[in-house]
Parts: sequence; C-alpha cells; structure tokens
Amino acid sequence: MGARRIIGLFGGIRPMARQMSQALGKRVPATTIQGWSDRGAIPSRRQDEVMAAARECGIALGFADFFDGPEARTSFDELLGATPYVGNRVPVENDNVNYSTGSLDSHWREGVFGTELMTPGLNTSVANPVSKVTISSLNDLGYIVNVGAAETYGLPPAPPLAALRGQGTILLLNDVWRGPVFLVDENGVVVGTLRR
Repeated sequence: MGARRIIGLFGGIRPMARQMSQALGKRVPATTIQGWSDRGAIPSRRQDEVMAAARECGIALGFADFFDGPEARTSFDELLGATPYVGNRVPVENDNVNYSTGSLDSHWREGVFGTELMTPGLNTSVANPVSKVTISSLNDLGYIVNVGAAETYGLPPAPPLAALRGQGTILLLNDVWRGPVFLVDENGVVVGTLRR
C-alpha cells in the first residue's frame, strides 16, 4: 500500500497529523507526514504509532499496508525465475478462514510459500526454512542482516500444503505481541522501549 495510500485513508496530510496528535497525546507536525509522503515510506519506528492512530479512527491497517520492500520483492522475483505469478509481490497471508486476524497481512501467504518460516503455520513434520525473501524483508525494514544466511529454499508446487494438512501443523494464531518493544544495541543491552 505505501505511505501515500495510508495518508489518504486518514484523509490527507493535515488530517492525519491531527488524528495522530489526538490519538498519541502529543503533537505530530504536518511536515512529518509530508516527509513520509515525499519519501513514499513511513519509518518502521513510527509504524506502531500510525497503527494506534488508525485504530482510534476505525482504519484497519496491517504489516502489508506498510511493507513495500524492494529487496524482498527482488528476492521473490529470483525465487520465481520464469514461473508466472499473478498477484501482489510479495504475497502476504489473506486466508481469513484458516488463520486469525493476527496472521493476516503479517505473514507470507502459506498457499504460495508452503513451509517457509514466515508463513502462519509452523510445520513440525518438515523443515521450515528461512528464505532469502524473509531476510531481505528484514533488510527492507531497516534491520542489519546477512542475506547469505538464508537457507536453501524454493517455492513449492501448487497446491503446497494439501499433503501436510493435519500432519503436525501448528497454526500460529493470535501471535501478535501486544506488549512493549525493546530496543537492543549490538551488545544485547536494552537501550529503549517502544510502548504500544
């Protein structure tokens, strides 16, 4: 979706600044929102604040609304190779029948990625590799990563999980952490806290 679309859901730059200020109890200048619009991205450290303001205004947002990661998209395209794929890149979970709202728009789509670790189901009977797509997505979000640490992974043939259903799949339901987020420096020392 990206920053401009999110800003539009709030009604524009000034309305978003006003609504965020009210929801957060602190002034959020319109110039801040304008900067996000100009760059086409909302910094990851501010996304929780935007989510809180959106909830106050009755606007539904999820990870996929913020995620517009060029590195992850490139890695997904590499996985595809010549395989045709029609849909959003990188596809996030949209199955609201088998998965809870905590998994929607915040995990890779299990129907595409199969047993990759960032799908909403943890499969105990097979490996759940961390793909280059997942590691690249963390890079897009501002984390320092080693893309070379990705495990060997290829997209499964469709339908990917038909044979695995009911064979040791742990559904990761309601897996959204609602507590504070701790900021840790390179030595593992907590240097700050983001309150939700």
